[in-house]
Amino acid sequence: MSHYIEKVTVSLENLISELARNPSLFLKNPDTDFSRNRKINFKTCVGITMNSGGCTLNKELLDFFDFDVNAPTVSAYTQQRAKILPEAFEYLFHAFTEENAQTKNLYEGYQLLACDGSNLTIAPNLNDPETLWKSNQLGATGNHLHLNALYDVLNRTYIDALVQTASTYQEHRACIQMIERVTLDKVILIADRGYENYNIMSHAIEKG
Repeated sequence: MSHYIEKVTVSLENLISELARNPSLFLKNPDTDFSRNRKINFKTCVGITMNSGGCTLNKELLDFFDFDVNAPTVSAYTQQRAKILPEAFEYLFHAFTEENAQTKNLYEGYQLLACDGSNLTIAPNLNDPETLWKSNQLGATGNHLHLNALYDVLNRTYIDALVQTASTYQEHRACIQMIERVTLDKVILIADRGYENYNIMSHAIEKG
């Protein structure tokens, strides 16, 4: 393992441990959630979620527990995961990025940040108006979330991200929110022509 990979791995592990020392801030029911001793505690649940790749959830759990015959079931994991607020992972993202982001590569003294969005397909559920999208002109539907990201082009790092549902989806608004949250100086914002908008330009000018 290279020194850099080892460094960022330890960084993520330490941040998850820090999160687990005070989980009540990130639980739906702080007084009862994760109060009993189970195989999947708060720290383990966050770790499984952060380590999951593109395999089935059953395969991910087997991998995480080294193919132990007593590995927790998919049902057990999903029940535990449902107790954790999304803000837990938002905190991890920002804390990890702040600790590991590098700004060594600049373009004539400026940091190049690119903004764009992409749909994330999730399990179909016609009874969930928050995520139900009309997929095409023929009226086909599906369930999606929309991921908006701010990416440091030259340092290959995600600076910020914002997830929207069908009911809140608007890339212009997401871009403005991320502009407002950026604390960096000397930035050039890059986006495709779909973002050409006086409101975005005004916020960028106001931000400097």
